[in-house]
Amino acid sequence: MINILISLISFFLGLIPLWQMYIWGRSEGTPLARFTFVYFSIQHIAFGAGGSLIAIFDQNYTYLTLNGYLPYADGLARLQLINLVSLYAALAGMWAIIVGRRTIGASLHGCSSGHLHDHLSAMPASQEQSLRMVCYVSLVFHMLIVSSQWYFTYSGTPTTDISRYLIQIGAKAAPATFLFLALWWPHGHRERWIFATYFLVYGLLQLATGGRAPVFYAEFMFYVGILMASPRWLVHPRRFVVAAIVALLVPWLAVQSEDIRLLYRSRVPAGPGDLAQRVTMLVGPKRIGIDNSGAVLHNPETLDRTLFRFGARITELSVLDVVARTPEEFPYWGWSEADWLKLRWGWLPAFLLPDLPKDENSGVLFLRHYGWGVDPERGHAMPATLLADSWRRFGWPGVIVVHFFLAALLTTISTLVTLMARRLGIQAIVMSGALLYVLTFSYTEDILTWVT
Repeated sequence: MINILISLISFFLGLIPLWQMYIWGRSEGTPLARFTFVYFSIQHIAFGAGGSLIAIFDQNYTYLTLNGYLPYADGLARLQLINLVSLYAALAGMWAIIVGRRTIGASLHGCSSGHLHDHLSAMPASQEQSLRMVCYVSLVFHMLIVSSQWYFTYSGTPTTDISRYLIQIGAKAAPATFLFLALWWPHGHRERWIFATYFLVYGLLQLATGGRAPVFYAEFMFYVGILMASPRWLVHPRRFVVAAIVALLVPWLAVQSEDIRLLYRSRVPAGPGDLAQRVTMLVGPKRIGIDNSGAVLHNPETLDRTLFRFGARITELSVLDVVARTPEEFPYWGWSEADWLKLRWGWLPAFLLPDLPKDENSGVLFLRHYGWGVDPERGHAMPATLLADSWRRFGWPGVIVVHFFLAALLTTISTLVTLMARRLGIQAIVMSGALLYVLTFSYTEDILTWVT
């Protein structure tokens, strides 16, 4: 009950700074540069909303690490409070930049008029055609990147360091296409079926192979684009109902996708027949559930357990574990010489610096100390997140300082993009889309990875 009370209070109190960030962002310039609001909104969805689902539907469930079974409830209240403090620290960081800019007479209020309107539905015809071309080009780019990833994953063909690096770089920007499609959606009556078909096929294939996060990200970017382009477009009852159904359907499919991973024990289909069977099972009934120890049971899934599992998936177990056991079991880690070395050279591709000393705690590898089987060679789904990393390094001061300066940085970037919008027009949309995706979902990174 304590966890439920703290989670719900923290969730609703967290909406206050988010609303203020939205108001400030709307008054300061183009909607394409509201990086601060979008970033902390997705963080609050992950920890505030996800944590509340865990608290409400928890039935003394546990999760498994190499250290044994640990209760979900242990670190939940602390995580909610840490998230709440980070939101208010971020609000202070955004306020500091806005007030400082106004103090020196550099207020950008209204600077986007004439190029990027507050409602993109009012854009000139020439810019509409440019945005339409951006949609098609970015869609082809996304298709090429995803096809390359799947080819090298499923064919077993070895990749070189350079090719792997280029694909990873492309993958960081390619999902911005869903933002562009949403910006064009209110205008592109003839293209909607093309975009909807592509998203449907892409979503089913990803979920059938256990790729839940890419579908969440694509959906979120699409809704952000709709709200940026024409907020009133969703007011129509039929459109709102359809958007709500899609928004609720994707989380349900994500839980179904997790079941498929449990059944097959692999994300890589054995062949076309295996893939077709996975897609069929994704939307069909399955007799599978998860007990409190993580074992697979042949019993029907209930609604409360589905909601709990969804909350646990978006909150991330590794974050709960780090927050629950620091500093009680692990003292605050602080900052090491290896961290300074990574800060100086971590922005370069690793294959360019083969002689650079390896840090056993680099990136998410510190999670091994907490009992998580992180294997960077095989990939992993255990993000460190800025929130947990700032806590495990410095505690409350770390959470406050990191998120204050993070919000200040995001607001500064927003200012620069708004300035560029006056000169670049449609090009600013392309740059903003890529930046928005990269910055928004970088909350899953640790501090050093985020900076470098």
